[in-house]
Amino acid sequence: MGKRVSSRRSRKGEQSGKFIQSIVFQNVAVYLVILAAFIAYVVISHFAMNSVKSQALLASENQLKCSTEASALKEDIIHISAEINRYMGKAQAGAVVIPAEFQEFDKYMADTEARLEYLDTCLIVSNIADGQQIIDDLRDNVADYKAKAGSLQKYLYNREMKEAVVLYSNNYAWSLDEVYKSLELVDQAIVGLNDGFAAYMTTYINQASVQGYVVMGVVVILIILSFILTNLRVNKVIRGMSSELQTIVNNINNGTGDLTSRINTKTKTELAMVRNNINLFIETLQNVIKDVKSGAAVLSTSSDKVMEKIKSTSDNVTNTSAAMEELVASMENVANSTVDLEDKLKLVREATDAIYSESQNGAERAELIKSEADTIKKDAADKKDSTGAKIEELSKVLEASVKESEQVNQISDLTNDILDIASQTNLLALNASIEAARAGEAGKGFAVVADEISKLAANSREAAGNIQEISARVTTAVKELSDNAIQVIDFINENVLSDYDSFVDTGAKFEDTASVIDEMLGSFTDKANKLNEVMDAMSVRIEDIANSLQESSYAINMSATASTTIVSEIQGITDAMDQNGIVTKQLSESTMKFEVV
Repeated sequence: MGKRVSSRRSRKGEQSGKFIQSIVFQNVAVYLVILAAFIAYVVISHFAMNSVKSQALLASENQLKCSTEASALKEDIIHISAEINRYMGKAQAGAVVIPAEFQEFDKYMADTEARLEYLDTCLIVSNIADGQQIIDDLRDNVADYKAKAGSLQKYLYNREMKEAVVLYSNNYAWSLDEVYKSLELVDQAIVGLNDGFAAYMTTYINQASVQGYVVMGVVVILIILSFILTNLRVNKVIRGMSSELQTIVNNINNGTGDLTSRINTKTKTELAMVRNNINLFIETLQNVIKDVKSGAAVLSTSSDKVMEKIKSTSDNVTNTSAAMEELVASMENVANSTVDLEDKLKLVREATDAIYSESQNGAERAELIKSEADTIKKDAADKKDSTGAKIEELSKVLEASVKESEQVNQISDLTNDILDIASQTNLLALNASIEAARAGEAGKGFAVVADEISKLAANSREAAGNIQEISARVTTAVKELSDNAIQVIDFINENVLSDYDSFVDTGAKFEDTASVIDEMLGSFTDKANKLNEVMDAMSVRIEDIANSLQESSYAINMSATASTTIVSEIQGITDAMDQNGIVTKQLSESTMKFEVV
């Protein structure tokens, strides 16, 4: 269990390492970093714009507040100065100034302190170069003015008009001018805030722009880095693989193809799978071409052997056909001999009929019978000799014909050779079909040739089977003909020739005694009847022999025709083998492009 978990963790680690080194991880990582930089740029820009907006609003509010407070302070000073002038005029007119009349004055005096407290912390102090000095001078001048105004208030309370007039004419007026001058400087500072704020905003915007430019620079650097990584890890590898593959293809086109070559460009990206698949394809092509080369050599050798067998078979079939033609001629001679024999049997029958007719004439023709007996004796002896010679000649011809018919057995041997050749051709076609299937699309043409060779082998087997069947029929017919002919010859030797001997003996007896002519004529009549029966049987057997000879001639003609068909089919096999040789040569020429497999 622990080993399985460790193995799984190891596989996961390897897969994780491969993923980190992949092009997908590289692109995703670079794009994520670029996206993060872009998001940072957008966020920084957003915050910068919000900050500019906030700063602008704050500055505008502070400037407005500062201007408002300065104006209010100025109004308070104006109100204080007006109250002093009113009180001075009233006092100079002889009216009594009471403390209750200074309530507004006191209020304005108190307001100035609040205004000055705000101005102590306003933008003038922080954003104007001498802002603090301006505010300090304003506070000092206002304080001095308020002190003099307070002194005037006391003088007026105490009705000390002389001191009041002196103070009013001298120090008070100068102090008031100083306050106005300080307020004017404050107004100028407030106006200067606009220019300062514009410069501040420009500086702040420039800082935000610099941040944006930095982010954009980072994005550009990342894009350049992505291009460099892509060029090093993808484009360079693809160029290397393309160069190696082009070298292999050029060697093949130049006829020096080396299928042991492989693409060796190193990479740990997904292109390694492409490289490995290309190398696997080259290895598969190497095995296919190797099998095709060896198959072409085997096919060429087998084709040569088949051509030799076909040539030998063609010669044997030609010889067999010639032998069959000779056998047909011999059969025709035998047939002609049987026709002659049948004609002579007819003559014998006519003679026996005549003898039978003469024997019926009686004794008055005994002398004539005697003389005819001499003639019959002579004719019988001659016919015996002639028939014996004919039978001997027929026996020799039949024996020669039977021996020649035994050559039909060679057809079986030849057809067995054809069947062996057909089996080898079919096996060769099967091997060629297997190799063509391995070759895929490149072996389709070779598969068609292999299929035609297989069909040719099947046709050869069928033709050989037909030849064996016809040969068996011819052999059977010739054997039956031989048996029948032997039976006929045996019958003639045993019966006909012995009858001829009887004829000769009968003629001798006729010569020895004419006294017993009647008895002999009666016996001769019986013999004549028997001879007629024998002649009838011989006629039937000769007719059977003639029919057998005709059937044998027909069977031999069929065998000759089948031999001719075999020769033509063998010629077709020869043509197919020639085509097979052309295809083998084309395959050899195609595989010659691959010098090393």
